[in-house]
Amino acid sequence: MFIHMLQGPFGFYKGMAAPVVGVTPIFALSFFGFNVGKALQQDKPDDPLTLVSLFACFSILTFCWHLFVSIPHAILSAVHGLRKDFCCLIY
Repeated sequence: MFIHMLQGPFGFYKGMAAPVVGVTPIFALSFFGFNVGKALQQDKPDDPLTLVSLFACFSILTFCWHLFVSIPHAILSAVHGLRKDFCCLIY
């Protein structure tokens, strides 16, 4: 059977809520980091950004992303790995 016949057009988006909810804060954090970098680089909001100042904005974006996404992910992965090894020792 075809998905659109059984579930209608919303059947194509079934299961997409969890990825969207998970990715939305990451994009918000990226925009926040870029805007912080842009505010630090510009004297006035109308000033154009040069390539060097764009690089600095993206560097701050990357720093924010690593601080709030990459590092906790690495910690959780390490804890999960330790827990997995510990469970194997018990059994």
